[in-house]
Amino acid sequence: MFEALKHILNGQHQFASDGLLLMVVGGLGVYMRAIPLRIWEWFVGQTTMTITVKDDDAAFVWVKEWFSWSRNLLPGSAALTWIRR
Repeated sequence: MFEALKHILNGQHQFASDGLLLMVVGGLGVYMRAIPLRIWEWFVGQTTMTITVKDDDAAFVWVKEWFSWSRNLLPGSAALTWIRR
């Protein structure tokens, strides 16, 4: 198998060797394209926190008041989404 691949890459089969080169370059391009997304996902995972407090929990009112206070203290610093279930 390795010898056949070596024979193809020696240049006697131009379409096969060019196609293989194109495939390798394309594969590297796809891999490199995913790197910024992986870096962004790592950064978001390191800098954000998710808290789930259901509305029937005793801490719900306290957490709601705390977030409204912190949002008024530093506008734009807290992104909050309320989901009622």
